[in-house]
Amino acid sequence: IIRARRLALQDNPLPSEDETRVLLVDDEPALRFEINRILTAAGMVVFEAETGAEGLNKAAWVEPHLTIVDWEMPVMNGPKFIETLRNTDTGMNTKVLLLVERGKRQPIGKAVKPLIDQIVKRPFSEDAFRNAVTDLLGTSAAPAPPQ
Repeated sequence: IIRARRLALQDNPLPSEDETRVLLVDDEPALRFEINRILTAAGMVVFEAETGAEGLNKAAWVEPHLTIVDWEMPVMNGPKFIETLRNTDTGMNTKVLLLVERGKRQPIGKAVKPLIDQIVKRPFSEDAFRNAVTDLLGTSAAPAPPQ
């Protein structure tokens, strides 16, 4: 358990109760970078995971308000990750946003569909993505004003 916690917090800040925590699970570094930029500009704390297994480890310790997961990942795809996550205490309390590729057939099974709170097709505009997050969290995800 200690090793899992150490792995979960590697390269990430410690979670805080008064901040909106987002877990981002995607194997594409460029997409993780872009989503991280959008959400941190909105004042959220983003924890990244490159694989589904790493994401499940981090979810247990971070207790995210929102989990963003890509459909296509090696070993454990997005729907399998979501199904596994939702069978945990943490997974029952997080909102789930699934990223799918626009124009690509990616059927969502009947068992997984009710476990997903929002689907966003990529590529997406920054405003459309921010609006999807705002709708899910019920908070303003607008960028912080410049100081």
